[in-house]
Amino acid sequence: MRRWRAITLDGQAGQSLIEFALALPILLLILLGVADLGRAFYFTVTIAGAAREAAAYAAMHPSADATTVSQHGCDAAGFGAFGAPCPSDLVVTCVVPCPTNGADSTVRVTYSFRLISAYLVDRVFTVNPIVLRTDSSFPGTSP
Repeated sequence: MRRWRAITLDGQAGQSLIEFALALPILLLILLGVADLGRAFYFTVTIAGAAREAAAYAAMHPSADATTVSQHGCDAAGFGAFGAPCPSDLVVTCVVPCPTNGADSTVRVTYSFRLISAYLVDRVFTVNPIVLRTDSSFPGTSP
């Protein structure tokens, strides 16, 4: 017949739990930082594409006004419904006056990027929101 012995804790389980509790916030902060970095890259690529699309539209449509070019850039970004007004975080402007009459067009798109880890980061640094900006030029259609 087999005898069961009582399992005794010699302090190792408690030590592991405390080490895990101390390391977990640091690991979560690193994970949130990586997620914020990936989101910032995504939004940068998206607004760069929107700027290129708006600049191409302004260059190919010399009769377009600044409002039409801005709306085309907002639609190309895809941050809202197609044809709806731009979100307040996204600003599309013409660097060169938009009715270019066949000249080169330059469009600037800025986006106010908010961090996921803003609550934690704002306690140490005041960085929220981060302004992402990109410019794009497109050659005109004049001969």
